Amino acid sequence: MSIFQTDKFRIIDPVLTTLAQGYQNATMVADALFPAVQVATTKGKIPKFNKTAFISRDTNRASGAKSNRINELEYQLIDYETIENDVEMALDYLDEDGGEHFLKLEQKVMKDLADILAVGKEKASADLVQNVSNYAAGATTNCTNDL
Repeated sequence: MSIFQTDKFRIIDPVLTTLAQGYQNATMVADALFPAVQVATTKGKIPKFNKTAFISRDTNRASGAKSNRINELEYQLIDYETIENDVEMALDYLDEDGGEHFLKLEQKVMKDLADILAVGKEKASADLVQNVSNYAAGATTNCTNDL
């Protein structure tokens, strides 16, 4: 079978897709630390601004006065590339005759798969924020838990 024919066999279930996309585990913090950014392509360039882009400036202007002119903001373009995460679980097509039972099974599988992806994102985020080499010298402290 040609690789291009696989698109004919893909089935999109709008209910299950909505469940998977809208699911959030409230006990995880990765999305708060690293919010998702929507991009149009899987690779590209984005601007990286320096500290002058975040200075608080006096923008008040009296009537008839000159505008508060600033120099052009300095930035550099950096490359990005998205990484796909994927997991699947097999369901026996013979179980489809189970009606409502099969729908509940599909929903449970979707939740389980979303949990697996969320835990992976949480672990990757935890590894990133706990790696001392990701911070400037002197920007970290060592903490001990003596519980």
